[in-house]
Amino acid sequence: MAAKSRQSSAPGAAKPRSDAYVGLLTVSLLAQLAGAAFLYMDYSQYEGTKDPIAIARDLKTKAGTTAAPAPPGAPPPGAAVGAPPPGAMDGKKVP
Repeated sequence: MAAKSRQSSAPGAAKPRSDAYVGLLTVSLLAQLAGAAFLYMDYSQYEGTKDPIAIARDLKTKAGTTAAPAPPGAPPPGAAVGAPPPGAMDGKKVP
């Protein structure tokens, strides 16, 4: 149930005027609508294009090969960065 207003509800009473907050709400609504329009225009540019990650994945599977072999002295693929080379912790001296 709505609370009664302080003003009388007489038929000849003037309606309350909009204040600054109604203007701010209107400006924010227009900004939201403009943002949605710009988002749509930006999104519509990508129609018909393919995701770069999907392109790279397709090229990798079409080639049927894995990554190029590592150069001599490089850690094997998947090794932790900064980890000691294989065999360094066995007690043997590594050159």
